[in-house]
Amino acid sequence: MSQQLPPIIVKKVKKVVSSSAHGGSWKIAYADFMTTLMTFFLVMWLITMAMSQGKRQDLVEYFKTYNIFLTTNAYKEGSWVQKDSVAETPQKTVDFEGLKKELNATIETRLSDFKKNISINEEKTTGLRIDISDPEGNYIFSLGRPELLPSGKKILKEMCNVLKEIDTKIAVEGHTDANQYPTSAYTNWELSTERASSARKELEIDGIGADRIAMVTGYADTKPIIVEDPYDGRNRRISLLILNPPTFGGDTTKTKEEIPNESEKEKPKETSKESPKETPKKHRK
Repeated sequence: MSQQLPPIIVKKVKKVVSSSAHGGSWKIAYADFMTTLMTFFLVMWLITMAMSQGKRQDLVEYFKTYNIFLTTNAYKEGSWVQKDSVAETPQKTVDFEGLKKELNATIETRLSDFKKNISINEEKTTGLRIDISDPEGNYIFSLGRPELLPSGKKILKEMCNVLKEIDTKIAVEGHTDANQYPTSAYTNWELSTERASSARKELEIDGIGADRIAMVTGYADTKPIIVEDPYDGRNRRISLLILNPPTFGGDTTKTKEEIPNESEKEKPKETSKESPKETPKKHRK
């Protein structure tokens, strides 16, 4: 008798798909969209009710010409206008002629012993330059040293008493003659920069705010006043440049064309007994 096989049973399972399988996220998105749309129409309705036809037209023109690179956009008497931030700030002006007279008066009355060493000249593009020279090397700095002498401090203090009355920026420059140090470890570049920094510190002590100092620069012997004799002691100087407000941050140096004219103007007629030249160098002691 053959072996009887067990019956084959087929089980059918019916899957019931629930409508919650997709979730209700589409409903949330749709509700957000409808809320935004309703808000938009509400704003449009308020604009229509609250603004006249002229103001609506001004608003349209404003958005037509709006530029993100112009920092200020303002509504002005029936029209929207754009203003550049630079143009909106009123330019300061300085009476350099009056300032020069006041400084010269201070030199005559309070610095008469040093007046041959101080020159004040107005420069067309940058401002007013005050050059304080030290031909003998014993008024402002000792020879080869960056520390201010008492007479140098006195000169700067009297200058500051006048300069404190204005609020323009000041650039401080240090210059040397062409005499060199015997070693490259310390050069006229370091000396002129340290002298300019010493003058800057004294200005701050005398009441010039640190925020008014635009730059402190050492030029070594590259910008002599006495061009034909770079070893002349009058090339050793500190320069204070009272900057013209529109040119803050601009170039504060003279052009090559300006230097000869200035040197001719400042060069004394007599070759100085008062300003003896140093021994044609070659090294500082």
